[in-house]
Amino acid sequence: MKSYKIGLDFGTTNSILSYINDSGNLETFRYPSVSGADYIPSCVSYDKNKDFIRIGRDAFRIAGDQSTEFYKDMKMMLPQPEKEYKKLGWNEKKSPEEVITDYLKKLLISDKRNDYSFKKEIGHIEGIVLSVPQAWLTRQANHQGRPKLEKILKENLKLPLIQLISEPVAAAAYYSNWHKEEYNDFFDGNLLVCDMGGGTFDVTLCKLSKNKVEVIMNDGNGLFEIGKAGVYFDTEILKLAYKRIDSTNPLKEGTPIFYEFYKQLQEYKVDCSQQITDNIQTALSHPLYSKKLPIIENPLVCYMSDVETAFSEVKKGMENVLESFLNLHKGEKTQIDRVIFVGGFNEFELTKNTIKNYLNKHIDKISCEMKFIEEITSRMSAKAISYGATLIANDIVKVQEIYPHTIGIVLEWREVKDNKKEIKLINQKQYIPIIKARDKLINYKKTTYHDQYLLSFEAHPKLTLYIKPHLSNKTAEKEIPKGLDIELPNFNKNNRWKVGMRLDESQIAYIVFIDEEKNIESKPYELGNILTEMFGLNGLIISKE
Repeated sequence: MKSYKIGLDFGTTNSILSYINDSGNLETFRYPSVSGADYIPSCVSYDKNKDFIRIGRDAFRIAGDQSTEFYKDMKMMLPQPEKEYKKLGWNEKKSPEEVITDYLKKLLISDKRNDYSFKKEIGHIEGIVLSVPQAWLTRQANHQGRPKLEKILKENLKLPLIQLISEPVAAAAYYSNWHKEEYNDFFDGNLLVCDMGGGTFDVTLCKLSKNKVEVIMNDGNGLFEIGKAGVYFDTEILKLAYKRIDSTNPLKEGTPIFYEFYKQLQEYKVDCSQQITDNIQTALSHPLYSKKLPIIENPLVCYMSDVETAFSEVKKGMENVLESFLNLHKGEKTQIDRVIFVGGFNEFELTKNTIKNYLNKHIDKISCEMKFIEEITSRMSAKAISYGATLIANDIVKVQEIYPHTIGIVLEWREVKDNKKEIKLINQKQYIPIIKARDKLINYKKTTYHDQYLLSFEAHPKLTLYIKPHLSNKTAEKEIPKGLDIELPNFNKNNRWKVGMRLDESQIAYIVFIDEEKNIESKPYELGNILTEMFGLNGLIISKE
């Protein structure tokens, strides 16, 4: 059986899996469904009696049935601590990790007799690039989405993960390839990718040249990754429309009727996307008639007032991200040559209009005339991320990402101060960056060491790391708790140790120590994605030699 390197856009609402077929063309893996659509809803149902698992539309079809347990939005819940589940609406029996493991296993590698998986229908998986929101890296300094997802793929499913890639970067890789095929030439310039999905809104500026994507800067949002994006909008618009039918009994999430409406709305949005766009454009052009014109007609009738009300909070969040993004250069103009829209919710007319209007309104902060690429939006927006991940997996497009945070060590010591009247011990502290913010990821694939060796008056001194998160002026630090699974060096006056850090392809950080004389490295300790814990380094001093 043939082997493939695949790309997976594992989305909050829907997922798309793609590969390069035997003819050398990009192709999506179509999971069985009535419509035969490319996307697979990111949901799972478990039959309570038969221990049978369904995913995608098959799972949505029986959502709310009393004999099943139905799960969705598990990707948004993945980064959250277990103690936060109930607060955020996850009252389910299974953890997000369990549900995601079952979803990906069923889709990718299951070989059960009645299952339909990529492995059974197409071939073995030689490698996989899986996309994640840019906000999973840039927005939260204690984010656990990446390391948890990496563990699911590598340990739970034993899959050959090549890397986790940011969704906008994957989309930029696709645009690079698309431009070459469309115009018989590579695009050379700055591309702004605006990615709006079910839970987050991300913007990333990339420099494109011959089959190469280099990240310049990025930003994104998502309140605990359960942001006011596509999922929020769909839920709100259903509640508003249902209120006209029954004003005394609000539509409640998690009920059978909610699941039925939600499922129908997702299918209607895909099947009738052009009709929805036409209706919105008509309503915007003729506001006097907008109250009478239905924008969405299934499963509930939604008017322009419903749409604008549900979208108002989404719009506010998008504008905050764009404002933050344009201010990154601190007074310097940002060069943007092309703008593309990707992600399921970016096909929505009001989403695109919000981006266009904001950028055009603040054109004084942009150093060249922008061109909005509509054709990629209408034809390939949903597939762009998955296709880009596939191109990266097969080494057709090279990407060069940046790391947004500064991570380093904290040096603390006591200095003797003699002012002739009395002698005092003065506490001193110094922050030493090892991984520097907005530096190229490639610079940290191998361990980068602090250039001076460390001494200590203690055999096992306290260890502290610090982090200065993306776009923050504040520095957080925390001591590594004792008993942690890390081989700390035995510091003494005779040993010369250096401390270093590295990042893997998925931008997960590790700390490493090296015995300078013996040239022996310690076992790398995974710090989690951008340091779930903030650590510290007390008792170490830098040699004055």
